[in-house]
Amino acid sequence: MDLLFDTKRRLVQFICFWVWLCFVFLGSSLTESQSTLQWQTQPSQQTVDAGSSVSFSCLAQYSKKIHAYEWEYNNQTLATDLDARFTTSDEDRTLTISSTELEDRGDYRCVAIRKGKIIGKSQNAALNVRGICSSVQLSSKPSGTKFLTGTNLQLRCKCYIYPLGTYTWTKGGVPVVEDARVTVNRNKLLINNASEGDSGSYSCKATTKDSSINKTPTTPLAFTVVVGKHPQFQVRPQTEYVVLQGTDKLIPCKAIGSPVPDIKWYAGDNRSPLQDTSKYTIHENGSLLIRNVNKQDALKYKCTAKNLVGEKVAEITVKLASLDDVVLEKAKLYVLLNDETEVICKKPWGIPEPTITWEKADSQPLPKRFGVQGCCTLKNNRSKLADSGITLV
Repeated sequence: MDLLFDTKRRLVQFICFWVWLCFVFLGSSLTESQSTLQWQTQPSQQTVDAGSSVSFSCLAQYSKKIHAYEWEYNNQTLATDLDARFTTSDEDRTLTISSTELEDRGDYRCVAIRKGKIIGKSQNAALNVRGICSSVQLSSKPSGTKFLTGTNLQLRCKCYIYPLGTYTWTKGGVPVVEDARVTVNRNKLLINNASEGDSGSYSCKATTKDSSINKTPTTPLAFTVVVGKHPQFQVRPQTEYVVLQGTDKLIPCKAIGSPVPDIKWYAGDNRSPLQDTSKYTIHENGSLLIRNVNKQDALKYKCTAKNLVGEKVAEITVKLASLDDVVLEKAKLYVLLNDETEVICKKPWGIPEPTITWEKADSQPLPKRFGVQGCCTLKNNRSKLADSGITLV
């Protein structure tokens, strides 16, 4: 029993020693990174006029030497060497921004560095820059110039103003009237369940709080709201075209719909639409012109008509015309007068499928006693002397 008790006591002592050791190391680490770092001076919030200068300062006290100070802007390291307006002094403890711009607004803070590692960060200091944007930017969400009825639209007037100013929306030069569907939320114009009557040119005016400065966009935002109709082919291309090598081929593809469908052509397995080149021309009516058709142009083509409502696709195959030589089973036949005559030719392969016609050597039509059996057999029940010279065309 004494031996067992002594073993347990030693085990408890061993565990306690390791627990104590862990607390020592943890406490040392906390002391190293946090406990002894104190900020004597921290950057503070500032508001300045655009074009003026502003400075932020910091100073920290640490149990060991602080090797360097850095600055962060909006939680990202500030690269002061990339902009001559940003400079540091007092061993980088002071950050100065000369000729302050509106884009400089945001949060700044100081970072203490020892042996290349961050040992502490100051509080954030907000920089507000008084002024107004140099130009107004208009945008819509969703983007585009044509929308279907029922679409919810959000128009945005992008222009920074500090202190907070006002935004005024106009349509066709007339102030926008708010109602249950159309509302203004600061710099945004919201149009719910858009109708055709919402089509037009929109603009916005940004004004400073003291009304001393106004800014407007150089170009209004114009769009059209339409009743959607699925694309339909008004002139649909054939499924197959046979073309003589070296010639040009015009393939029609005209579609209607609302909005007017956008026509695009694709060749082979290429996912990129065809563009106007020395080989191809896509006309305004959607037709595709292929110049100097050759073996490489014998492909499957696709014409797509697409608008906001849907898409229609027509697939076309272009083949080169070809024809094998015509071959007779017998080049010459000798028959007795009044005997039956039968001339057989082997049907040649070709694109498109060839047809066989018969005529006399002098290009005169065949006498009525001649008849054609199937595609390739010429029969004459009673041969005459005048029948000499029948040829195949």
